[in-house]
Amino acid sequence: ALDAASISSSTFDLRTSGGAVVAATISYVPAGFTVTLTPSAALANGVTYTATLRGGATGIRDVAGNPLAADAVWSFTTVPDTIPPTITTRS
Repeated sequence: ALDAASISSSTFDLRTSGGAVVAATISYVPAGFTVTLTPSAALANGVTYTATLRGGATGIRDVAGNPLAADAVWSFTTVPDTIPPTITTRS
């Protein structure tokens, strides 16, 4: 379990490829050990974003006070939704 007080916009962020921080809210559900970052606006299509969970002394830590050993970083690129909706039932 994580220390909820250690999870914030300073320890978990999402940035554009240009380094701009994406405005977002961050929540933690202890029962599911799940941290969620929800952008305040839709992400732009065709843009690469990088998410970072900060480690070290001022980063995310568990309830025993142990910090995440190192930053966890991953990237993804958004693509437009081109799949049209379908009708599955009618009444």
